[in-house]
Amino acid sequence: LGVPEYRGENGEIAVEDSLLSIRQELYRMAGFSKKLKWADLGNLRPGTTLEDTYQKLAEICHTLMESGTIPLIIGGSHDLD
Repeated sequence: LGVPEYRGENGEIAVEDSLLSIRQELYRMAGFSKKLKWADLGNLRPGTTLEDTYQKLAEICHTLMESGTIPLIIGGSHDLD
């Protein structure tokens, strides 16, 4: 899940290119294991406020983990951890 949200960080960061670059490398490793299943969920659209983004991300991660899926979050500032 890409999260192009950097309002919690000081300064500006180029986002779109970095998310794409990371995805390309992950796609290269897709056939690494037959047991490992993964899906690209795209990018989370940032909320109107930073708190909206926190809430959306928390809900998505909670739903995924309840179903036994481990979310991999790419992008975003460390306040989203």
